[in-house]
Amino acid sequence: MSALGVLVAGVSTAFLIVQDAATSLTTATAILTALIAVYWAMSVWWVKLAMRDTEEIESRGGRVVDVTANADQAAQSMSTAGTLVVTVQGVVLGLLFAFSKGQPILVTAKVGVGSLAFGVCAGLLLVSLCAFSLPGRRTRVVSALLFNLAIWSLSYGLVCIAAAAIAS
Repeated sequence: MSALGVLVAGVSTAFLIVQDAATSLTTATAILTALIAVYWAMSVWWVKLAMRDTEEIESRGGRVVDVTANADQAAQSMSTAGTLVVTVQGVVLGLLFAFSKGQPILVTAKVGVGSLAFGVCAGLLLVSLCAFSLPGRRTRVVSALLFNLAIWSLSYGLVCIAAAAIAS
């Protein structure tokens, strides 16, 4: 999933460069590409750390508790994280509209607003689906996909808004 995200964001950056789009939008999209790559690398690194921690705990006679092994606990964890993502996006959108005072905004900020709105929808779908349970591998894959989309939308929205603020 992350490889596809890096590919799509990278191709989008190249397209914006070829189309001579606003520098702030091109920069924000390039930063999104880098962020997705960093998220991907960090998740791989996190799994390696978790395996080492598991080995260390077990070698000392301890027991490792896998939260995602229980469908209800996995759903609760994913729902909590999704709720946080939706809340942050909603607060940022609310602040933008509260302080814009009807002034025209750059296209980069508009893209950021659209990204945040999409992230809220993806996050709400994630939270509503996780409210029940994550009984199997397929539902966990779908929840991870929705979570990645919500996180990437939040990241892109924030980066676009920051780039628009810097550009103006």
